Amino acid sequence: MAKKKRSDKAPAYWHEACCSGFQHEFFLRNDFEYRSEFRLSKQPLRIDILVKKNSKEPVEKNIGWIFRTYNIIEYKSPNDYISVKTFYKAFGYAGLFCAFEDADPDEITITFVSRRYPRALMKYLSKKGVKIKKPFAGGYYIMGYPFPIQIIVGAELNSEENIWLASLCRELTPSQIIKLKDKTDEMDLSIDDYMSIILGVNRKVVEEVTDIARTEMKREFPELYSILINWAKGSDEFMELQHQAEKERLAKEEERRANEEERRKAIIILKQQNIPDNVIAVAFNTSADEISRLDLL
Repeated sequence: MAKKKRSDKAPAYWHEACCSGFQHEFFLRNDFEYRSEFRLSKQPLRIDILVKKNSKEPVEKNIGWIFRTYNIIEYKSPNDYISVKTFYKAFGYAGLFCAFEDADPDEITITFVSRRYPRALMKYLSKKGVKIKKPFAGGYYIMGYPFPIQIIVGAELNSEENIWLASLCRELTPSQIIKLKDKTDEMDLSIDDYMSIILGVNRKVVEEVTDIARTEMKREFPELYSILINWAKGSDEFMELQHQAEKERLAKEEERRANEEERRKAIIILKQQNIPDNVIAVAFNTSADEISRLDLL
C-alpha cells in the first residue's frame, strides 16, 4: 500500500496543544482542572479552555497571577489574531458561564493567548482610554473591566520561564525542539498532543531528516533525530486521528446550528441580565438588530 502523503493543509489542533501547554506550565499545581472545548450549555457553545482553580493557594507562575476560581482562556493559533470582536466575545462567554454554571462573577478571569501582539486591539483600547500594564515579558493586563483580563503574546514570552506557551509556533529550530524534549524528560512527561502537534507543524525541521543530512543530524542532534524518526513512523496514524477529529468537530458544529431553541434561551438569559445587545451579538456571531428583534415572551 502506498504511503499517504502528509498534507500541509491538514488541521492542526492548536487548542489541544495550548491546553497541554497550560498543564505543563502549571505542572506543580495539582489543584487545577483543565477542560478543553468546555461546553457552556446543551447547545455546543464552547470556551477554548477553562482552568478551574480548586484552592485559595496563590499562583506563583507569572501567567497565572490573575487567576481566580474560573479562568476562561481564548486561544488563537499562530496564523490567527485577537481582534476587537474576539475581545468582546469573551465577555459574552463569561456572562453565559455565570448564567449556566451559577458562578460568582468575582471569581472569573479572562485570558487571551496569541502568537502575535494584537496591535489593532491595543490601539482600539488605547483610544477608549483603557489602561494597559505589562507585569511580565509577553503579558499585558487590561485594566478597568468587570473581569480581570490578561493578554499573553507567545512570541514575547521568556522561553525559559514559559517554554510550553512560547513554543506554540511553526518556526522552532532543532535546538528549541531539543530543549522541549529535555524539559519533557526532566518533568517525566509523556510525548502527548503537544509534542505531536508541534512536530507536525514544524515541517522545516522535519525535512532536515533527509538522506543527505541524516548522518550529520544523527551525530549532532541524536535526541532530535530519535524524536523525528519515531514521529515519522506514526505520522500516518496521527493524521488519521486528526481527520477523524475534524469530522467529529464538523458534526458538532452542525448540531450547534440546528439547535435554535437553546440559542434563543441563552440570548434571553443574557438580555435579562442587561448585557448589551451588541455584546450578545458578538458572542452569537449575529447582528445586534437580530438580537433586539427576538421575542422574549
